[in-house]
Amino acid sequence: MIVDGKLSVPKVLLHLGQPLLLTVLVSVLVTVVYEKADKPWWLNISATPLTVVGAALSIFIAFRNNTVYDRWWEGRTLWGALINQSRTFARQVTTFGKYTSEHGDKEAMEEWQRETIMRHIGYVHAFRLHLRDSDPTGPLGVDPFVPSDETDEYRKVTNVPAAILHRQGKELHEAWRRGWIQDFHLNALDSTLTELTNIQGGCERIKNTPLPPVYTYLAYRVVVAFCCLVPLALVSDLRVYTPFVSLLISFAFLVLNRISQLLETPFATRVNDLPLTALSRTIEIDLRERIGVGPVPEPIKPVDGILL
Repeated sequence: MIVDGKLSVPKVLLHLGQPLLLTVLVSVLVTVVYEKADKPWWLNISATPLTVVGAALSIFIAFRNNTVYDRWWEGRTLWGALINQSRTFARQVTTFGKYTSEHGDKEAMEEWQRETIMRHIGYVHAFRLHLRDSDPTGPLGVDPFVPSDETDEYRKVTNVPAAILHRQGKELHEAWRRGWIQDFHLNALDSTLTELTNIQGGCERIKNTPLPPVYTYLAYRVVVAFCCLVPLALVSDLRVYTPFVSLLISFAFLVLNRISQLLETPFATRVNDLPLTALSRTIEIDLRERIGVGPVPEPIKPVDGILL
């Protein structure tokens, strides 16, 4: 995600690529032919139809961009909720059982607390990789935070984050059986796991439900066609300045069209996508500090104004 608020015009032009180059070539060709062929009538069309089409196209692109931004913002909201629920889960695990053990196994209870929190850190990293179609059981996922035999079990399932939450539920019931947490503690912790499951489901819904392809297919082609027709409406009035004005108009429409393509998949690793790695590191830092298990990593900092 771009965090410094700066955009490089050359990079933006590079992103637009072929459609912008096509519209520039068409405008130059129209201008040259118009001047060399002594102003042929068939190269001069009324600006009125294009004005109507441009207005309708602007409304359509704005609607699509609002829809895509809502998806992007919902993804960020869900990950903000994941941070809060992770902190809540760590607080509940470390405080609910602090004074409830009456069986002389306080050390075992505290070890269970640490293992449960470390497993949750592994869950967050595995969930990030799950959304980015990477291996959630590898060294960047759950593997460093749980025993190796537990990781081997996760490698046998399709949805690793869901399996980790299921394991957490079983561990909570075992802690209740051993008297480390009480009935109302178990209910509260189970509710937190339910909220985590809802967050995961919301993110998976965004990831697995792209915008209807007709939105992208039609919008892109209509925008390119519109930009190629713009010089025909301008050449009689602007003459040699037609390519420059056409470039500005085409740039505006193509940029607006490109925005939706850049924000449609908020969990990927492009510069406009959500900084899931940094958010995961934030959760890891908070939870490691709560249980006193090091080493506590440094927060991820932006590189060239980009936070991943």
